[in-house]
Amino acid sequence: MKKKHRLGYTLCFVFIAFLCTRSLFSQDQTDEQIELTLSKAISLALESNLTIRIQRISPQIQDLLVTQAQGRFDPVISVGSDADWSEQPSLTPFITGAEVRTSNTQGFVLGFDDPIFTGGSYGLTFNSNRSESNSTRQTVNPAYGSDFAVNITQPLLEGFGTVNNSSIAIARNNKDISHLQLKVQLINTLSQVQNTYWELVFARENLKVQELAAKQAYDLLTVNQRRKEVGKATISDVLQAQAAVASREADVIAAQDVISDVEDRLKRITNLIQNEALWGVAITPV
Repeated sequence: MKKKHRLGYTLCFVFIAFLCTRSLFSQDQTDEQIELTLSKAISLALESNLTIRIQRISPQIQDLLVTQAQGRFDPVISVGSDADWSEQPSLTPFITGAEVRTSNTQGFVLGFDDPIFTGGSYGLTFNSNRSESNSTRQTVNPAYGSDFAVNITQPLLEGFGTVNNSSIAIARNNKDISHLQLKVQLINTLSQVQNTYWELVFARENLKVQELAAKQAYDLLTVNQRRKEVGKATISDVLQAQAAVASREADVIAAQDVISDVEDRLKRITNLIQNEALWGVAITPV
């Protein structure tokens, strides 16, 4: 009966030792590792963090919106031309100067209009034309004409005053807000990188402590097993040592899980892994 108990304890001991050894050396089974300094992690976050990339676009958009708002007061130049040709039989050739009167007219218009901040605008218009006809009554043939006009408009009630600059002021304020939001995002990201990096350092050191505690529990189990064989320890001592080994083994696994979680967070913040197949590569803080 005692031999059966001893065989059961031995098998249990071998099984627990196997689990402990596998867990202790599971980190060493990954050959691929990324050595990462804190400064490199910060640099990667500033360059590759997706949230920062998105936030960097906002000031550029606001710059364009400011330009768009200012475009309301951009001057406008207009250029136009027209041509007309006609042929018309005349019932009174004596009056019109031709039995079939033909006329050919060309015109050219150049305009300039400039809005001002008070809501009004001023404009300049230049018009030139040329007229040619076969009528004998037209003493100057071809005839040329031109005129120049200045136009000024200013509303007295609606749309009067500096209120017309409100869209520009709003666009500039939004631009300043977008820059501040980018700064806040940069500060938050840098803080997250540094905190996560040092969490990883702590998690790796904590794993070493848990592995050392597991090794000590394993050594104690070995000692109790030998003492049990020579009759200097009881079954209770062995069972307690086995329970301590299992507890320390659970602590090691928990510490490894913490390292994995922190590594995942650091990879997301820095966008370190571009290839999904390499996501499981370990990070070694340098």
